[in-house]
Amino acid sequence: MYEDFWLWSDGTPSEMSYSSWASGEPSGQGCVTTTSTGEWSVKNCDEEAFYVCQIGDESLYEMEPHSKARCGGILYESSGQIVSPGYGQNLNNPEELDCEWKIIVPDGKVVQFTVEDFQLKEDGSLEIFDFCPYGHRVESLSGTVESNLTITTTANEAFLKFSSNGLQPTHGFNISFQAKPPQRGPNVRQNSQKTTRATRRTLAKGIVPGLQQVASFVSSTLLSVANMVFGSQNTGQQHAELMNNLNLLKDTVKEIGSDIQQLGIMLEWQVEMAQAAQMYSSSEQRIKNLLDTLQTQLTITTNGTLEPARANRGLVQNWVDNVLTQGEGGINAVLNNMHRMVMGTQSVFNGKSVIAIMDGLLKSQHHPSATEELKSIAEYIIDLQLSGYVAWILALRHNGDMDKAEGIINRGSKKLSEQNCFMARFFDDWPTGTFGFPMATGGCPNGSSVVFKGGQYEMNGVNSFLWSEDDQLHLSGSVSNNTVKQGVCMKTTYSGSGNWSKGRYCLFKHGNCPPGFSWGRLGFPGGTKTGVVSDGDVDSDSTEVEFCCRDDGDASYPIRLPVGTPFYLLRHGGQCQQVDGATVLEEWIEFRGNGHRAGMTPDDDGEGNSHKIYYCFYRASGSSPNIPATPIISAAVPVHTTNVINYVVTISLVAGPRALL
Repeated sequence: MYEDFWLWSDGTPSEMSYSSWASGEPSGQGCVTTTSTGEWSVKNCDEEAFYVCQIGDESLYEMEPHSKARCGGILYESSGQIVSPGYGQNLNNPEELDCEWKIIVPDGKVVQFTVEDFQLKEDGSLEIFDFCPYGHRVESLSGTVESNLTITTTANEAFLKFSSNGLQPTHGFNISFQAKPPQRGPNVRQNSQKTTRATRRTLAKGIVPGLQQVASFVSSTLLSVANMVFGSQNTGQQHAELMNNLNLLKDTVKEIGSDIQQLGIMLEWQVEMAQAAQMYSSSEQRIKNLLDTLQTQLTITTNGTLEPARANRGLVQNWVDNVLTQGEGGINAVLNNMHRMVMGTQSVFNGKSVIAIMDGLLKSQHHPSATEELKSIAEYIIDLQLSGYVAWILALRHNGDMDKAEGIINRGSKKLSEQNCFMARFFDDWPTGTFGFPMATGGCPNGSSVVFKGGQYEMNGVNSFLWSEDDQLHLSGSVSNNTVKQGVCMKTTYSGSGNWSKGRYCLFKHGNCPPGFSWGRLGFPGGTKTGVVSDGDVDSDSTEVEFCCRDDGDASYPIRLPVGTPFYLLRHGGQCQQVDGATVLEEWIEFRGNGHRAGMTPDDDGEGNSHKIYYCFYRASGSSPNIPATPIISAAVPVHTTNVINYVVTISLVAGPRALL
């Protein structure tokens, strides 16, 4: 007979088994309990069980954190140190480590790292990126690295990702950083993973791998042109790689451009936003024309200069002059326009990004593969600009303006990394596992592979509820002094992408808590439930809600979640967890009438027999602030008026698989 694993209600594995009967049991019919050694025993149902289990004061219980190691964070400093967990303390840390740091120095500066000490096991690595993990990978360090090695970004923002299956006492790293003026010379380094377009297209079936491959292809192409132009490596090999990448760019721009036209969204865009669509189309066509001339009428030599494919010497200089002109048709103006369109600056499209516009048009059409189509559009936009930067660098090289060519190589890497990181927000999906959170007035969000199910709590009690009168609530449902109706969004399937990031926040529990979270429970006034809600019991006297909380990171360090639809997290640790690309508002409700609490729970400033819970409401940065508020009912009459003062813990043990759940 097949038997699944047994779990306690907090997700902890149990060694219980349906066959673990005490000696001489089962002994006829009756009620099943357990012995002090965890074996099943049958007792008379009319008799009080001598021993079920011993329960202490749950209010004093604190769940042990999933991970003892704290690392990562966001630093707004011009200099500082980045060290591995426990560095210099001669500690043996067997835990699996996953740490992220974001460093932001003043505008106009770059980040220069200096390795002071670095020694990791073979499975450990530290990666350094411009802006985010979807930007240019500046360096990847592992094993033993010599001291005094310097590493410099092309941007004023750096992202560091450290992963290891543990640290021995002699292992770890200490790296200093400081803000520096941008250095002269191309700063695009060779990644350990070379990426061709064919490889990238194959791997791009997943959104995250696809974005990372886009960034790697950009770096590879800029590196090829830099090495060829400046003769720093085998120019023949670099020339061949550049020509191959340019041919791939041309083919892909044509292929994806045709696919975009077939979607029909460009026509709809032209109808709704004619001026914006014209600006985008003009910039797009200008780059495509320059690339077409470069590849069909000019020849790139092995040292980066240009020659006509036919006997027309004037054609080369005419093309170079067109590229370098300072007017609207010059590549500088075109690429500036494209960057502003992607990033959504106020002077273009009323501050709305072109990728956000495309996303909205695809969703309005209810396109079955909207996320994949949007990814192709994002890739197309990056490819267009990469072609433009290559043309710009070659034009400067032909004129012998090497100083400017150096700067454009670094600018291309920086700008395209920034855009790729910005566009990555549109492809974030909800993490794997089962969980939930309060429903916002706009309903439940969904991801590319995730669907939430809705439910609602109704809690009742005379004068049992208070909320901030200075700030609006945005919770689905309604509130009054006597009744709270609160909608919830529950993810009941494992589908999703990756795990939840370290931080300080809570979720509703549904099944097992996701990795890194600890269990908790709060009691609220009694009422009813409909649909799918959090784990816990609900009746007319008491509403018990179970939570999954974590406290292993810095709330000021933004985690990545889908922000297209407003949503809530529950506050833990004194401040709302920051989310990348989102604005957060803090709201609260006080529930009076059931002060039960156990385990790790959301922040609770309630006293005695009450809970004051803080809700963190998130909406996309730059989105409309006009979001419907929670209706406030001034004279609601409660269905139930019983306030629960005391609570009773009952435990039922039933023989059979999953009886402990």
